[in-house]
Amino acid sequence: MTVHSRPFDHATEACAKSSVDTRRSRKGKQHVEDVPSDAPSPKHRKGDPNKGKGVADNGNKEPQSPVFIGVDAFSHLSPDTIDKSTHRLSVSGNSTVFNSKPEEVSFKMYKVFLLPQYQIALASLHHARLEMLGAHLHHQRYNRDDVQAWIRPIEEANENLESDLKDARAKHVGAKEQIKELSVEKAQAQQKASDAQQSCEALKAEVRSLKAEVELLKDQENKSLDSGVT
Repeated sequence: MTVHSRPFDHATEACAKSSVDTRRSRKGKQHVEDVPSDAPSPKHRKGDPNKGKGVADNGNKEPQSPVFIGVDAFSHLSPDTIDKSTHRLSVSGNSTVFNSKPEEVSFKMYKVFLLPQYQIALASLHHARLEMLGAHLHHQRYNRDDVQAWIRPIEEANENLESDLKDARAKHVGAKEQIKELSVEKAQAQQKASDAQQSCEALKAEVRSLKAEVELLKDQENKSLDSGVT
């Protein structure tokens, strides 16, 4: 498996370093899925700059295999969801070729993975841009507690999003049913209004007929009175 990644600027690196420092106090004790036993645990400082790197500065060393954390096969991801402006992400089963800056890539689903350069990346739900939680730090590796402290809040946020999405879908279905019922009631009310209008018109016609009959009777009565007087 070949993994390529571009280095990040100093501002991103400093930001990620700050994130590591602030998250370190939240270390968890839960097991991190699929992290091999030989995954980096100790942190190496600037005394030995070659330790903690996935690729040496001179580029002669082969990159290490990615350490995936709680991530299933990538076969369900679609290359069509990738930002194709300048780079690409090839996906085939568990084999992944990373030829992109992580922040330029977006996925359909929420996934977390750890690159050999020890960059923690988050692909958020609904085609959101990939956010960098860590940068290419040459002189430091993250131990499992650090990784768990970073990953767990993300997993919880994703669970909350999925729960909110489920509730929203249920409300949407309920609203559609209510709209359907209201549409039926509206049609019934319109039919009743139409029937009432027709009844009203029939009554008006009957009233006009009765008035005409009364007028006719009055004329006949007047004629009778006139003939009796003469």
